[in-house]
Amino acid sequence: MTAAQAANNTPASPPHVLRAIGVGLVALLIGACGTKFLYDRLDRVAGWYLGGLVSLDADQRGSLNRWLEESLDWHRTSQLDRYAQFMRELQASLATPLTYEDYDRVRLEIEAFWRDLVGGVLPQSAELLGSLSPEQVDELLRSLEEEDREAEEEFASRSAQERAERREKRLRRSVERWTGRLDEAQRRMVEIAAGDLVPLDRAWLDNRANWREQLRTALLAPADEGAAARVGQLLAEPEQTWTESYREGVIHNRRRILEMLADLDATLSVAQRDRMRAHLGELAEDLQALAQG
Repeated sequence: MTAAQAANNTPASPPHVLRAIGVGLVALLIGACGTKFLYDRLDRVAGWYLGGLVSLDADQRGSLNRWLEESLDWHRTSQLDRYAQFMRELQASLATPLTYEDYDRVRLEIEAFWRDLVGGVLPQSAELLGSLSPEQVDELLRSLEEEDREAEEEFASRSAQERAERREKRLRRSVERWTGRLDEAQRRMVEIAAGDLVPLDRAWLDNRANWREQLRTALLAPADEGAAARVGQLLAEPEQTWTESYREGVIHNRRRILEMLADLDATLSVAQRDRMRAHLGELAEDLQALAQG
């Protein structure tokens, strides 16, 4: 669920090189509009995105295209039925209010889906990155740095108050995507929770810069038996590069959002609960259809 995902990554995102594949999973788990349209074209979307980060030669483009096609086929045949079953089980459990512990279990299951996704595509992605020349590595890192510079400019263009208001609006909209419009008391619950979140925008950008530099070091290091493993660890576990203060902020924000979800769940009307369950049922059906091709 979107708010649960926000609790997991506040505001961190998957590593850049896996984002294009990961967006398919994220879209499926949050029930984004046009999911089937996006999923059926995910290999092309991902190829376009990754191709925009670094110029590849013909052999590398061929390897990239094969990897994307194979990854999407693997994901469709081995993962989507699991997601559909997860949605059905969550739909059934929402007949009555869920507790903090229930929402935390939802979070952990989504985390497991993400780990399985990363595990399924990681060897080929690390191999592709390992094939880059020093010049291509520089180009890739410059592209990633440019993305972060744009994020930095957006961050600097807003006051602390404006950033706080945006956090509250994003959180409320993510909840209302599932429940429909919240009443005044429910909106106030979201507002209070958003105000309790630790602002992590600046620290997020600093962590991204640190991750980039560690990736540069790993990619430019002399090739040996452990080279692919070092790159793979940076892709699979970017949280290993986080500062302790950032890690503590993420944990605090995750806990606060899950508390809000549990408190809010206890106030849902019959109509709001029915809307959530209907949405989950529709999403499970869509996932089942995608799994069948």
